[in-house]
Amino acid sequence: MTCCGRTQAHRPVTTTLPAHANPPPVRESAPARQSAVPYTYTGASRLVAEGPVTRRRYHFAHTGAVLDVDARDAPSFAAIPHLRRGLPG
Repeated sequence: MTCCGRTQAHRPVTTTLPAHANPPPVRESAPARQSAVPYTYTGASRLVAEGPVTRRRYHFAHTGAVLDVDARDAPSFAAIPHLRRGLPG
């Protein structure tokens, strides 16, 4: 190819980065463990509630029963009558 009357050879442009310039490999880690939220049942009989996210069934067998509810399900449990967030007391 000519440019301004001169012939120029095409050479591919390459760049080499020093080893320390390359980012470290990404390590995949295990998913973070979900935390649990305690809920206390204050009703008169028993209650079975299904978590909307995990689809887990929580069986509150009697008045005063305390179960750890997955943190992903916990916000919806606030709307269930006779369930109180936290430990009795």
